[in-house]
Amino acid sequence: TIIEKLTEQKEQKEPTRTESGANFAIRKELKIDGIIDGKETGLSFISLMRQIEGAQKRGYPEAEIIDAVIRAMPTGDSLRNFLEVSKLNLEQIKDIFRQHLHQPSPTELFTKLTQSVQLPEESASAFVLKLLDLRERTKLAVATKESGLAYPSDLVDQMFRQALSTGFRDVELRLKVQELIAKNCSDVDIIAQVNAVESQTRDRASKSAQCNQV
Repeated sequence: TIIEKLTEQKEQKEPTRTESGANFAIRKELKIDGIIDGKETGLSFISLMRQIEGAQKRGYPEAEIIDAVIRAMPTGDSLRNFLEVSKLNLEQIKDIFRQHLHQPSPTELFTKLTQSVQLPEESASAFVLKLLDLRERTKLAVATKESGLAYPSDLVDQMFRQALSTGFRDVELRLKVQELIAKNCSDVDIIAQVNAVESQTRDRASKSAQCNQV
């Protein structure tokens, strides 16, 4: 009958549940979190690279990643206008942003890591976070740029531990951190212990000030 034929045609046209999930799923549009404007308040090079790497791991094609990066730039920006009409690939665009976002070279970052000490106005916890940031930025810079120089990950880690064990202004804290490094404690444990020692030091200073006022 006509009804049977129409029903049969409808069944043939409708995708199965498997086909619907595999072939007809709508991918969420990729969006870069932050504004790429080359300013201090804008997205950093490291953050951009991590988001690009995450998009690649989630299976987004290069063309979609490039589009998302361009959309994250301010409308009317000269670099955005250039990228919109260029046919650069993702690696070439990364090189452009390395300069545009003022990313230091691996040598600059490695040198800064090895020479870092706690500044007079810098808290101990801030110093630890600074070293952790320099360590990760150095590794990323080496991984994303052919520098011609060898800075293997274990060497960067070694220099990080050396700067961490010798860079504190407080002797007590320096010895405590050296003990933690010898035990191969995690970054989280080191941060927690430094915060604890710093808090104890502040409490002692506060009590001493109160006693002097009596």
